[in-house]
Amino acid sequence: MKSPGSRLARFIDCLSQFDISKFTYRAGSQNTADPLSRCPDPDIPPSSLHGPCPLLGDDGILSAINTHRYNLRSRPQSPLATDKPTCSRSPSPSAGDRYNLRPRRPAPPSESPNEPLTGEPSSPLKAPISDAPQPLANSEKPLSFMFPSPPCTNEADLLDLFGIPYLIGEQDKDATISALKQTLHKNPIHNKFQLHKGAVCTNSNPPQVYVPESLRPLLLHESHSSLLAGHLGEGKVMARLSIYYWPNKSQSIADYVKSCDVCQRFKTPTFSSGVLTPIVAKYPMELVSVDIKYMPLSKQGYKYLVFFVDNFTRFVKCYPLKTLQAEELCTALKEYVLTFGVFKVCLTDYGSNLTSHLFRQTLRSLGSRVVFSPVGYHSTSGAAEAAIKFVANLITKFCNQSLDNWVDLVPAACFAANTSKNFSLNIDPFTLLYGFTALTPVNLLGVCLPKHITPPKKLLQHFALRTNAQKHLKQAQIKQKQYFDARRRHITFEVGQKVYALRKITKRNKKFLYKYVGPAKIVKKTGVSSYLVRVPYNNRFKNMKYHCQHLKPYYKRPAHLELPLPCLAALSQNVDSLHLASWNINGFRAFCRKTSAEYLLSNNFDIICLQETKCTPSVISDYFSDKGYFCFSATSENRGYAGVSILSRRVPTHVITGFHGESTKEARVLTLYFEHFIIACVYSPYSGFSLQNLPKKCDWFLQFNSFIVTLQESSLPVIICGDINVSHTAMDIHPREFALSPASGTKTERTLFAGLLSLGFVDTFRFLHPHEVRYSFWGFHPRHTHDNIGIRLDYILIPTNLASHLTDARIDSHISGSDHAPCVMRLAFPATVATPTTEPKPLSY
Repeated sequence: MKSPGSRLARFIDCLSQFDISKFTYRAGSQNTADPLSRCPDPDIPPSSLHGPCPLLGDDGILSAINTHRYNLRSRPQSPLATDKPTCSRSPSPSAGDRYNLRPRRPAPPSESPNEPLTGEPSSPLKAPISDAPQPLANSEKPLSFMFPSPPCTNEADLLDLFGIPYLIGEQDKDATISALKQTLHKNPIHNKFQLHKGAVCTNSNPPQVYVPESLRPLLLHESHSSLLAGHLGEGKVMARLSIYYWPNKSQSIADYVKSCDVCQRFKTPTFSSGVLTPIVAKYPMELVSVDIKYMPLSKQGYKYLVFFVDNFTRFVKCYPLKTLQAEELCTALKEYVLTFGVFKVCLTDYGSNLTSHLFRQTLRSLGSRVVFSPVGYHSTSGAAEAAIKFVANLITKFCNQSLDNWVDLVPAACFAANTSKNFSLNIDPFTLLYGFTALTPVNLLGVCLPKHITPPKKLLQHFALRTNAQKHLKQAQIKQKQYFDARRRHITFEVGQKVYALRKITKRNKKFLYKYVGPAKIVKKTGVSSYLVRVPYNNRFKNMKYHCQHLKPYYKRPAHLELPLPCLAALSQNVDSLHLASWNINGFRAFCRKTSAEYLLSNNFDIICLQETKCTPSVISDYFSDKGYFCFSATSENRGYAGVSILSRRVPTHVITGFHGESTKEARVLTLYFEHFIIACVYSPYSGFSLQNLPKKCDWFLQFNSFIVTLQESSLPVIICGDINVSHTAMDIHPREFALSPASGTKTERTLFAGLLSLGFVDTFRFLHPHEVRYSFWGFHPRHTHDNIGIRLDYILIPTNLASHLTDARIDSHISGSDHAPCVMRLAFPATVATPTTEPKPLSY
């Protein structure tokens, strides 16, 4: 071949590395792939490939899966492939590496048939494979009993699978089982339980092991929430746990599955809730529904169609739009008002242009008010939805193939909708609004022309038409309500109750995203079936109206079914040290993408204080909840602004968000009370590049100092850490930075910071390093970090009487991930610190 293509050239290059001695033609009907065709492993005895499954160790079921995967590679060669050699590998490894033709790694040698496979494959079993599984030691955690496969047929298999010593030890710790065991020792004959090999089981066939209370949460977790369980329902979890027994097991399973956070976020209710509440308008232009429909791009450049529908007469008016800007929407609103007059109430949804300040201000200037329908519940504006459907269907039938002439069809479609009889009103909208029937080409025949009526009679007839239409509309609404409520449940929520709200998903992979957001809080009941809910929305919280159909109650897991966190064991021990880190991360999402969180997790800090998180608390708690930390956050109402969080391995006794006098739109202070100390995470305001915010910062500092004085009244040591946005001395700011902007280094700011220190605090870094020049913030110029041109804005302050217990204080400036560097402190905490005898009092000024 003179000029082969790129693909054939690659094939030729690949095949040239092999010595092909024989070609065997095989017809397509016989050329069936054989997944078991593998080269034999002469070093592995066949007896080691087929034997009883070993007891699962600390690695759980994954160890068995990995070992089974490795054994599959080591099976004998299939008879279909033994007599058909095709090619042998050449010594050159380069082409094989390029085309992923690496030779199979040989199995490691085995000294005896019962030795496990070792070497490169993951998680080899370290215990020899024997004919019967070995029981676990008392110190080992029995994960194997969660995966009983194959099902046990007798009590001996069941107890061997458990690990008898560990099971007996846990049963002895349980008061109920221990008392039952003593009864069985005295009288072995019992109508429900038996004692076998020292463990309590039921008399059923097969027997069920009596699970102690300490193992029930772990067993429920592995049967429902683990990767191999799949978050299935109550019935399947009950079937999975059929070989176990404990009192009220079915109720425990129901409570555990119902309170699963993952299931509450993903699974939708199996029934519809919420009854129909008809919206009744008493006269024209009392209530007008506004909605927008996306349309194909027209010749004139229009892409949207806004609908104005009068809920009393069902009269439709449409205006095409080129953009969704609020200015263009207000122009359409102006044209509608100039044609039909001002309406009293505007019913619309939560579209960004419909909720804009300009649109709402325009309605307010006209004397109208806006009412929002519940999120995602289109039945509220049913008149607008019906009009959209009618107009869209008519345009579809008359539009050209390129779908770019729909703008020319809009007036005719609206006229057809307004002159067609509405069966709920028993009259057409045009006649009901104007008092006479519109003349159409059908009415051109003389016999069809309406008779002449005098004005007084015409006016009376018009009022009679409206009364009759209102009567028919009421009857139609009653009938629709009966059909609608036939298979629905009426559920109610209380103000302050936590719920999950349905999430609006517009992404393509919506099937893989969680469907509910929360837990959210009910703020107000706005109707029979609608509620005002405070939900996280675009990195902040927002009050939005929801229909009860899109809400479901939040169930908190009972404490006795919760898995114990690793850090809870240390809560009962005396605390003698404190390892703390403080870091301005400048956005939590970007912080996680840069893998900077590995630094915090690898150092195993007791408490982590984060500033400028710029996200909702759920984002941080979801990331750190499975890493042994309790998460507490203060979130700003402004999107992507400020925010502080404290991650703690210890449970605080009291949490305070902000302080008296601080703006509710800013989240700059978060305070946690612990048994031996108080910690305050701070993000101080910035005075501005040209000091335009310096007065605001001064007021904030004075209020914060008063807040610290109030905290000191509890007789507990107060630790302050965070981004204080002040360079205390000239040593803490580079001359080039100060020359660029005096912010954070003015005399006023340093005086305010000195006033904070005068309350009895010590700068930990400067206490241990009085002459070291080290910065915690660098500018945006890439050379500033390299040349160490920065400012020390981040501090950890401790009381003066604890300075002698300070063992470490540093700034890890080599850690990247933010424009700030983390500050670290280690404190040998005294065991004789006074503790409050009562709960902390509310702060007052």
